[in-house]
Amino acid sequence: MANYLTLAVILFACIGSWTWGYVAGIIASTLGQPSFSSYMGFNESNTSTLQGLANALFSVGGFVGCYASVFVNERKGRLAGIFVGCVLDIIGSALSAGAVHIAMFIVGRFVVGLGVGFLLVLVPLYESEITPHNKRGLLVGLHGVMLCVGYVSSNWIGYGFFFVKNTNINWRLPLAIGGVPACLLAACVFRLPQSPRYLVQRGDNEGALDVCRRLHYDPAHRESDLYLREHAQIVQQHAIDQHSPASWASMFRIAHYRKRAIIGHTTMFFVQCSGNLVITNYAPILYGKLGYDANKQLLMAGAWITMCPFGNLLNAFLLDKVGRRLLLSGGLMGCTMCLVAEAVSVARFQQTGSQAASLAAVAFLFIHMFFFCTTQDASSYVYVSEIFPTHIRPKGVAISVSGLFLSTLIFVSAAPQGFQNIGWKYYFVLMFPAFVGSLTEFFFWPETRGLPLEEIAAKFGDDTAAPLEDVMKHGARPTEPHGDDSLAASNVDLEKARHHLVEQV
Repeated sequence: MANYLTLAVILFACIGSWTWGYVAGIIASTLGQPSFSSYMGFNESNTSTLQGLANALFSVGGFVGCYASVFVNERKGRLAGIFVGCVLDIIGSALSAGAVHIAMFIVGRFVVGLGVGFLLVLVPLYESEITPHNKRGLLVGLHGVMLCVGYVSSNWIGYGFFFVKNTNINWRLPLAIGGVPACLLAACVFRLPQSPRYLVQRGDNEGALDVCRRLHYDPAHRESDLYLREHAQIVQQHAIDQHSPASWASMFRIAHYRKRAIIGHTTMFFVQCSGNLVITNYAPILYGKLGYDANKQLLMAGAWITMCPFGNLLNAFLLDKVGRRLLLSGGLMGCTMCLVAEAVSVARFQQTGSQAASLAAVAFLFIHMFFFCTTQDASSYVYVSEIFPTHIRPKGVAISVSGLFLSTLIFVSAAPQGFQNIGWKYYFVLMFPAFVGSLTEFFFWPETRGLPLEEIAAKFGDDTAAPLEDVMKHGARPTEPHGDDSLAASNVDLEKARHHLVEQV
């Protein structure tokens, strides 16, 4: 059960997702701009090395940012961490756009990576903690949708600036635009409600109850007191968790923590073994090797990525119906098969110059995107943000998302040299781990669809609070809110609810 305020908060937080998609995707059109290559002194001997280095430092920044986010997150809360990520992104975008040599550009990409490391951990984590359990797949899945909106906007903006005559503006301004959504989110992020689970951790049970009511109260719903039971369950689970270890060492020493960390990290690692970011970051180069000029390279890259938001929206709708495990494993297998077909088509084109083989290679890239965006993006972020208990969730999600940056560092950074040295065979480097990942997810990953965050812990053998349907089962329903704001409760209503909670918890 969710109301319109919940949706509005989720969509605004997703500006952070849009930021990640934009700054990660803009590198493709930047590297495809002849004016950028000329200004930075690219030539046949250093192009692949410098391109790989720029992407490598971005991934290193993201990896470091994931773990740095934990210290802000645990001390100052989810919103403060999102704010820090936005500030880092603004600084990095400014450095990249104003770069006067390749070293400055690479430093800028590293700082941008730091910022998006914060955002990729904290945005889905925050969203998972404020959404009702039966809509978590759909609402947190919007993170994947907006991430792809960022990719799409970066590609089409980059394509549009390809025709700008000013050779400085046509790559500097698209890079600078990456800081715009971060400015908007940073300016307003502290107006969003804090996570009720974080508030309970800090001892502010009344504040947590207020947030639960504002976000989850729906007088038209037959279970309009559900927010009371959600809050009671959160409080009960915190009473259990506060006596559990939460150090970095415990993440690997305690078996059920370690199992989660391995599942989360490898889930995000396997997602990028699909080859999606390799294709995204080097799409113009891949199309160029199939015989297309610079204009068509950027045009096809834009058309390819435009599929992504629509596929992610379908992915978000399917999560609460099909479940996480089947989407992740089945989609990854589909991506693997497309990589096989892509390798065969590219090999055929290089051997014969066949136009049919070139068109087939383009088609398989589009089919690959269909499998990826309908099963992987939204599913992976939803899954890793919900499998950890609240007291270790910041550390757990950081460990998980760092798997994405690790796989990006390995596969995306090596791609220019890989395609240059072994050509189409580089696709096989991606296929094997993707195939293994698909089977692993299908046979070993637990399903979490439809469960409250506090009840998912039982899947890993933890002690848990009473199931949601049993918490305060016979409690009185709250008085309906009044006044102009239908989502706000009166002080009298809240006092009654708090008194009832004291009796029950």
